[in-house]
Order: sequence, then C-alpha cells, then structure tokens
Amino acid sequence: MSFFPSLRETLAHVLLVDEFYLMAMEGGVWTDALEAGVDACATPDDWLAAQEKLDLRLLDRAEVLVPQDLATIVQIHRPGRVQLETLGDTLLHLFLHDQHHRGQVHAMLAGTAVPPPQLDEFIMADDAAARAQDLASLGRDERWILR
Repeated sequence: MSFFPSLRETLAHVLLVDEFYLMAMEGGVWTDALEAGVDACATPDDWLAAQEKLDLRLLDRAEVLVPQDLATIVQIHRPGRVQLETLGDTLLHLFLHDQHHRGQVHAMLAGTAVPPPQLDEFIMADDAAARAQDLASLGRDERWILR
C-alpha cells in the first residue's frame, strides 16, 4: 500500500523530493522547472535514468563532507517561508523519506508479477559479497567503503 495511487506517482514523488532537497543543499531555490523535469519521465527507463543521476549527485556531494559540515545550515525555500535546518538533519530526513517511499514501492510490486528489488541493508562487514553488485553499479567497490 502507498500514499500515492500508483507506482509511477510514488516514484515521481521520490524523484521530485530528492531533487528539491539536493537543490536546497546546493544553495538553490525551487522552480516549477523541477516538477516539469519529473513529469518528463514518461517511461520506467526515463525515471530510472533520472533517479540514478540524482543518486550519484547526492553520493558525490556526500563523499566530500567532513563531520563539521553536518552543522552547516541549509536554507529550504518553501512557499511563503525559508526553513532553516542543519545539513545533517536535512540528509537524515531525505534518507528516511526515500526509505519510506521505496519501501512502499517494494510492497506495491510484491503484489504483482514483477519481483521487487532487493532492499536489505548490506552494511555489515560480512555482507561484502551481497553488496558488491550494488557498489559496482555506482562505480565503486569495497575499497570505497573501507577508506
């Protein structure tokens, strides 16, 4: 079950919110063009390409952070106000938001003939083999985790 009535709408929401928060973390301001970019994802392949691009952009941004960066204030421009949050809280919110809705997509797919993607969190040292393919799809490997 999902808050949104379809897989497409749920995935479009994830993509739009990812872009919104990443744009705020980069010092940008919301424009209607962001939503138009999501609406342009007409096929699952279009969505996947857009989501992978955003995921890599977020990963590249996160890789250069140092602990003190997490206290940096992010200005989140909302209608009629500017919300001020730390970068750490903004990232945590974004990751939990994605986990929440991607879990809904997983549940929606579980009721179809389409097998849901793997969503387990392979973060333990013994999970290296289980995460190898996901890391490779990001252009990374186990050395990246251990650095």
